[in-house]
Amino acid sequence: MDVDECAESRHLCGPGAVCINHPGSYTCQCPPNSSGDPLLGCTHARVQCSRDADCDGPYERCVRAACVCPAPYYADVNDGHKCKSPCERFSCGINAQCTPADPPQCTCLAGYTGEATLGCLDVDECLGVSPCASSALCVNEKGGFKCVCPKGTTGDPYTLGCVGSGSPRTECRVDKVGCLDVDECLGVSPCASSALCVNEKGGFKCVCPKGTTGDPYTLGCVGSGSPRTECRVDKECSPSLQCRGGACVDPCRSVECGAHALCEPQDHRASCRCELGYTEGLNGKCVSLCEGIVCAPGAACIVTPAGPTCTCADGARGNPFPGGACYPDLCSATQPCPALSVCVAGRCKARCAGVVCGAGAQCDPALDRCVCPPFYVGDPEFNCVPPVTMPVCIPPCGPNAHCEYNSESPGSSPGSDNICVCNSGTHGNPYAGCGTAGPQDRGSCDSGAGLCGPGAQCLETGGSVECQCPAGYKGNPYVQCVAHLCGRVVKSTDSQHGGAGPGY
Repeated sequence: MDVDECAESRHLCGPGAVCINHPGSYTCQCPPNSSGDPLLGCTHARVQCSRDADCDGPYERCVRAACVCPAPYYADVNDGHKCKSPCERFSCGINAQCTPADPPQCTCLAGYTGEATLGCLDVDECLGVSPCASSALCVNEKGGFKCVCPKGTTGDPYTLGCVGSGSPRTECRVDKVGCLDVDECLGVSPCASSALCVNEKGGFKCVCPKGTTGDPYTLGCVGSGSPRTECRVDKECSPSLQCRGGACVDPCRSVECGAHALCEPQDHRASCRCELGYTEGLNGKCVSLCEGIVCAPGAACIVTPAGPTCTCADGARGNPFPGGACYPDLCSATQPCPALSVCVAGRCKARCAGVVCGAGAQCDPALDRCVCPPFYVGDPEFNCVPPVTMPVCIPPCGPNAHCEYNSESPGSSPGSDNICVCNSGTHGNPYAGCGTAGPQDRGSCDSGAGLCGPGAQCLETGGSVECQCPAGYKGNPYVQCVAHLCGRVVKSTDSQHGGAGPGY
């Protein structure tokens, strides 16, 4: 029975090429209105134009009578060469947004602060000087705040202030150069239930109203003259406040959370939750979502709204995932570019055959032209953008191993060209499992059929077994090795352990 490599995404066609299955083999072809080597990649033919309106989408521009996708935008060869925003393949941290630029820029959303590339935290506007009007309460919210009048008072809590039986009387509010007395009696009273707060220069005092007795600082005042308290039960307070001692207070004031956790008031109760980028582990402690994530050299793991991912540091670009690498992107007179690159407007760009390549592109010496690096997409004359997702391996990796992009076999078939690699400090067959005690003993190459993929060679070294593709063949040696003959991909029928040919 023939195996359809095109349907199973096990082909080696280049980006933008079409896979056509044949009995026992398959071929790669460039689609209509495109050109190039189908094993390396196909280039979309440019549409003639006289103005920008003649081009497709909001990003294409008419340049020298042809529609192009200018930087910072890129042409997606895997989606009909549509011109797309670089933010579709650029990751920002939680509570941050991406702005199309060269390179793309991350900024915190309104009401948040921090390093936008790594993630932004909520700004507590209620800390320090309250942004609310006189006698109003400030309640912090995610990405902002709100002002509310205490129970028993009315008014505009944002500008004019709150007045009523629950509002402390203020003679005036001034703002002059110098030091002013802090009125501790404004807002939530620091005194006990039913006690009166009296502001004094440099402090305050609590007194029980006439006709009542008790401790005005801690236990409260009782008696016929006791005024009505602000609350008696939690439901009389805002959901973010708790009724305590007759007053609505923040329940988080007396709660201390563990490492990488913060307190959030909810339904009148204090709740400790893990900070952004952390989750509750098996032991109840907060652990990073980046725990166990492997990134390329020069890259770091960050947490995005879609989950953990890898990104290059500021001032660098490249494939941040395993199998890739990050390299300097910004340049100046004191920070020159690497060899074979030139500094253009503060960005390092490759030069090929006297032509400066687009951002992120590289020069292929064999073809003597600009090309997008493996697993990048775009037009090498303008902009090539790196992958935005973690590599996926087919078959999946074993324990203590991770999947890497395989730049030596960058086909368009998801997963089949990537390879599994043992994690640092471990050894063994990454598809079966890696350990720290040394290479995992897999017996011998004669221990059974199916150890290596069709067309692969089985090697025994130091008590372990390794599979490799022979010279002239490419692919995943644990899945299948294929040979290139005259631009046609030919499936081997010589399996290491015999049996039917791999195309059947």
